[in-house]
Amino acid sequence: MKNVLLIIFAGCFINPVFSQNRLEKAIHNYYRYDPFERSFSSFINNLLNDGALINKTVVKRTDSTLFFFKGEYKGHNPFGFKAIRTEVRLAEMEIESSDSIRQKDTIMAYQLLGYTGKAGQGEPSVKAEFAKFDRKYGGDFSNKTTKDLMEGNQLAGVT
Repeated sequence: MKNVLLIIFAGCFINPVFSQNRLEKAIHNYYRYDPFERSFSSFINNLLNDGALINKTVVKRTDSTLFFFKGEYKGHNPFGFKAIRTEVRLAEMEIESSDSIRQKDTIMAYQLLGYTGKAGQGEPSVKAEFAKFDRKYGGDFSNKTTKDLMEGNQLAGVT
């Protein structure tokens, strides 16, 4: 009986550790800075002062606006396709809880965007990169959704 409980107890810790390791690998494979490696203030400081970023935009949090940062990388392209522009964003977003209280909270969204040429030119490469990411890391995101980004009736991207 003790052996069975030990196995069940160990199983409760192995899966989260395995999932977190895979998420950390995804972060290290795509992003220049890991938000979980050091304190959040160090992460923000490193990101805002990254010498590889150009065209930076920072909107500091006020009573009426949430924090937003974006910048373009000069030479960082972690994707398997030729991106004409790679952009990083860190944005504070307001979410509403799904319980009966309906309380609002804020989260930070850390995004990396790769842009290709005109509509349709890079689509197969982007889809292949997305499929590769989904195969390697998709199982770690239980609530993942995908959505086509349309401009008129043209596919402009996927999120």
